[in-house]
Amino acid sequence: MMIIIEAIIIIYLATLSIMLYRIVIEYRKKRVLKSYPFISFIIPVHNNEANVGKTIKSVHESYDNFEMFVIDDCSSDNTYKTLKKLRKQYKFHLLCNKKNIGKSESVNLAARMARGKILFIVDSDMIMNKPLTEDVIARINGKTVLACGSCKIKESDLLSEMQNMEFNVFNFTQWGNNGLKKHTPFGGCMAVRRDAFVKVGGFSKSFITEDINLTLKLQNAGWKTETSFYYVVTAPASTHKMWAKQQLRWVVGQTENIIEYSRMTWDKPVTELFMVSFSLVSVWALISLVMGIFHQSLNGVLEALAYSVISLPFIVPELTELKKVYKVFYIIPFFMFYWPILSVISLLGIIKGVVGYRKTKEGQRAW
Repeated sequence: MMIIIEAIIIIYLATLSIMLYRIVIEYRKKRVLKSYPFISFIIPVHNNEANVGKTIKSVHESYDNFEMFVIDDCSSDNTYKTLKKLRKQYKFHLLCNKKNIGKSESVNLAARMARGKILFIVDSDMIMNKPLTEDVIARINGKTVLACGSCKIKESDLLSEMQNMEFNVFNFTQWGNNGLKKHTPFGGCMAVRRDAFVKVGGFSKSFITEDINLTLKLQNAGWKTETSFYYVVTAPASTHKMWAKQQLRWVVGQTENIIEYSRMTWDKPVTELFMVSFSLVSVWALISLVMGIFHQSLNGVLEALAYSVISLPFIVPELTELKKVYKVFYIIPFFMFYWPILSVISLLGIIKGVVGYRKTKEGQRAW
């Protein structure tokens, strides 16, 4: 068994090296926004009165030449009242859906009204910033018609710290796939050229992860997509149940898109081998830990914990200050517990995505 695990670790290290090489090359490409085009910001919102005001404020502070559409998708809380108050302070077009039509159709509706050549679609729990906004817009040039921000979770407890490391893994794969047909975006903060968005039919109403589907449609049409190295900050899943439900939905949606565009997604599968090998070693580490505890073997426990070292690259972005060095120990709960649980949920999501492929009803909500 150890020979197999060692082979898997070698695959992981090889694919990690390839991704790191791609990231270094990509990072050296500096984008400079030479002019400030008129942008149409689109913020769909459903039952998010607590965060939408912060998002609107952050957009106004990060860019000047724009119009904004905020679509309340028939919220059942006080979102609409909150938005009416916010209109007295910030300038934006407020659209109110009479019935819940979902994120995809809400964005498509605003896109038809937009005047900007670039649509900047922002979820209602994002905190934007000027460097991020300018870098994302600067990336839309030539063949690149869609760009998104990297995601960082606002830490508040151990679960949010684990989610942050998870997003570091996915940011890593996105950076390494910039401009390739492997690239999938973070859909909470993405800008797309309006003519390209319209040409591929906008957001699909029959795919759960409409952002990934849009990206693959654009790539299939010959365009490129990218992820910025700058971060947008978002709120974490507040409960374990909400986290699990969110993860399951993402994996189901991604599985549907992988099946739909299988020729693209399985071409030169470096990312897939990277993710699978990382997950297999993580699960094996947890099994080894349990066996070490069961057999009361200190060496067995220490050997199991040592596997956590391979997740070190994904805590590095958090070590920005000396006082945060203690976070390096987060690799243990992340690799030994969080990622194996995530892997099990992902497996369930893959099964559900395969079984339910093409069965998603057009009216199914993305909220």
